Amino acid sequence: MKKRVNVKINGPIYTVRPIIQRSLMNVEMTEGDIRNCICSNAMVEEILEDGSRVPLGLHNYNKDNNKKKKPQPTPVVPKPQPKPEPKKETPAVNVKIKEDNRPKEEVKKVEPQVQKKPYVKPAMEVKEQPVQPKKEEVKAEEVKKETQEEKK
Repeated sequence: MKKRVNVKINGPIYTVRPIIQRSLMNVEMTEGDIRNCICSNAMVEEILEDGSRVPLGLHNYNKDNNKKKKPQPTPVVPKPQPKPEPKKETPAVNVKIKEDNRPKEEVKKVEPQVQKKPYVKPAMEVKEQPVQPKKEEVKAEEVKKETQEEKK
């Protein structure tokens, strides 16, 4: 059975005669050639009669994909039945409304809540200590003083 297909290849396909070296569009191929193309990792699409395309794989390359959908029968809609007219209500006579004699609850005034700030422990006080120069710096300063005195 021959089918009209589009073949997009990743590389040349040598298992088909003639050898396919580039992608083909709207080509008629046998089922065996289509299977060889699919096994060679080519993307094969069947072109149906209505122009739509169906991707082919090893599960559907040899099946008829042109199956027409069965027309669904139109559902039978029953005729709407007329609604019965609502009965007219007669006004109530001598109806007493019971009053609620329960004491009403007093409305409590809600005071806005003030957000409390979290307690932060004060930082430790750091006593400043005089920086003592290093011994090497002291010696260098003494040498400078001596050289200045010698120059005078």
